[in-house]
Amino acid sequence: MKKGFAKFKELFWYSDSEPNEVLIAFCHIICLPAALLAEFETPNILFILGAIAAGSFQLWAVLWCGQLRMRLIAVQIATAVAIMTIINLAMA
Repeated sequence: MKKGFAKFKELFWYSDSEPNEVLIAFCHIICLPAALLAEFETPNILFILGAIAAGSFQLWAVLWCGQLRMRLIAVQIATAVAIMTIINLAMA
């Protein structure tokens, strides 16, 4: 846990794209599920769980793993979740 928090503080002082990746991860973990639960009477629970998993993976990739390859995969998954969110909201 110490490594993740120390990395979190370091990112916001010295990094460029990693704070955005952390922000997107928090949006997928907290904001997206909250928005879907508020917007729909019967939200797609599978989609919510997928968004939380994608956000958690992105957070892990940035704060604990740090490998560029894992961060790239996390960003690609986050992009897919964002596209699915737009499609999901447009269909409603």
